[in-house]
Amino acid sequence: ASSYEVYYRASEPPTPGDEFTQLIPTKEMSHRIEELEPGTTYFVGIVALRGSQRSQISSIASVTTVPAAPEAPKINLISKTTLRVNWKSVPGAIDYELHYDIQSQTEKPENERKYAGKHSSQGDSPIAVRDCAPKADCAVILSGLVPGRTYIFSLKASNDSGTGGFSPESKQALGPGPYPPAPILNTSLKSTGL
Repeated sequence: ASSYEVYYRASEPPTPGDEFTQLIPTKEMSHRIEELEPGTTYFVGIVALRGSQRSQISSIASVTTVPAAPEAPKINLISKTTLRVNWKSVPGAIDYELHYDIQSQTEKPENERKYAGKHSSQGDSPIAVRDCAPKADCAVILSGLVPGRTYIFSLKASNDSGTGGFSPESKQALGPGPYPPAPILNTSLKSTGL
């Protein structure tokens, strides 16, 4: 072969009639495809060229890009030491990392923060959130927090290909109250007769 054509397409395998990325010289054994959509599965195939002759398209490989950064989480106060962190799921995400820290008196700008608190990206592990259904809202309830302090939250979404970037930050102060009543959950079960 004197060169290769790399074909790719989202959601279904490519064919040689599709647009290809560019001609790749045979001395290059890898190729970077840019400007792909986050959290999307792409199918990739290669055609070898030698003069005017073309091979059949190779076996098709698939890869899913890392998910996009989530939107900023929404925070709801439950009590003076408990709050609920909500966010919208991200396409292609399987898991989430919830990072939080207590705001210091000498706070650094958002782009310099290192999440140096108890649950952080440095030191202790962030809170791992699984079982968040696609196209659903996700939530975590945090308790045992320090009243009168301001907490800063950010999220990352991940899948089998890796972890996306941080969401924008959200802040919430835990003041002395008052707080809305906690929701009442109906835990009674009814027999289905099975």
